[in-house]
Amino acid sequence: MITFNKILKNNIDDKIFSYLLNNVKTWKDFKTDVKKMIFSLEKDFKAINTFYVYFQNSYQFIVTFYALAVSNKICIIINEPSSISQILTIRNYCLLTDISSIKNKYQTQLCNTYLFQDCLSSVRETSNHRYLSFSNNKFFYICTSGSSGQPKLIKKYFYQVNHEILAIEKKWGEQAKQYDILSNVSHQHLYGLTFKIFWPMCTFRSFNEEIFMYPEDLVNRCAQKIIISSPATLSRLEGMPCLISPKLVFSSGGKLNEQDAMKSCKIFNKNITEIYGSTETGIIASRTINISTNWVFFPEINYVVDEQSCLNVSSPFTKNEQWINTQDIVSLLGQNQFILKGRLDRIIKLEEKRISLEQIENIYNSHELIQETTTIVIKNHVDKDIIAMLIVLSAKGKAFLKENTRRQLYIKLKQDILRKNILTSLPKRYKIVDNLPYNSQGKLIKKIFCKFLIRI
Repeated sequence: MITFNKILKNNIDDKIFSYLLNNVKTWKDFKTDVKKMIFSLEKDFKAINTFYVYFQNSYQFIVTFYALAVSNKICIIINEPSSISQILTIRNYCLLTDISSIKNKYQTQLCNTYLFQDCLSSVRETSNHRYLSFSNNKFFYICTSGSSGQPKLIKKYFYQVNHEILAIEKKWGEQAKQYDILSNVSHQHLYGLTFKIFWPMCTFRSFNEEIFMYPEDLVNRCAQKIIISSPATLSRLEGMPCLISPKLVFSSGGKLNEQDAMKSCKIFNKNITEIYGSTETGIIASRTINISTNWVFFPEINYVVDEQSCLNVSSPFTKNEQWINTQDIVSLLGQNQFILKGRLDRIIKLEEKRISLEQIENIYNSHELIQETTTIVIKNHVDKDIIAMLIVLSAKGKAFLKENTRRQLYIKLKQDILRKNILTSLPKRYKIVDNLPYNSQGKLIKKIFCKFLIRI
């Protein structure tokens, strides 16, 4: 293993770095392209210090990212196309991308948008840059998911990256051996960036440059691979036989409900390893579905629980090892284990009663007619807070709806829930949807959720 900031100080050139279908990139290709991009930055962008990057292709992204770091430029990773106009209009910038439509959209009004292909094709020689490494104290910016509001920019130092990769390799390196990485999670989020790109690079494993948007593509290509996935994708695997199992399957970016976890384990014939953490904290804990429902802290994590039962953590993965309040309610157990009980911001006060939206979702999700739900608090016609719910039906739920009206479905759900559970409040508004509104990280987006509910 080698630290990320010194990754080009290696003597392996012929080993596969990444691949896309039949197009293979070696480490020699990667080094050459990084040097070309450095030359382009020195020649054409000398006066520009800050660069925003948004890429679909993981190889082109990491070439640009690494060249920016070596060139002592500031890199800001944008996580969604919709974030571009929000972020770029309030700062001086230069945007680098591999998507022509994005360049065409912003070039006319902002003028400083460049394609990766154009940057490299204009270079006829490679950089003579003496140093192809950089300080551990250099940093970059990456966005939070924005699932509960506007995305926030988080400053990440490369010493945090190196500590995190070392911890991941210590825990799973022996199982991972030299198997390739496949991912359906975007590298523009920290989970995807760390597990899909940083980890294989520092351990000389190769990765697939694609982001597998469709679950069937992931299943068909997973044989003898390491899968980096999200709960949203794992929830859509039903009925997809996996002929040859992957070596490891990771899930993170949101809660993986028990039903989806068990189905995924059966399809892949492999236990699912779930990762708990955030953009701010990095990795905190993991658990292996089918073995234990308890979360186990990484050895590097210092933790305390405050008076609101919220978990606070400090580790080498946080900036200057500062303490961060996760806003997650936990119950500590022995042997560095704990149970996640929900988000503090998902416990609300309604009609003088404290209500857990997560508890309501868990109860509804256990119903045979329901595959998945999510809830939110909205105002009704008299400006009173009520709970609204989006519902994705199971196969049995869809069959029920063919024979009955939606009103009959809602009445049955309420009756069954009240018969089996004592809830202080039930959702007052329901809407059936084909899929919940997830982003590329597999997190539910509140803004999109509200658009669905406007039509209720």
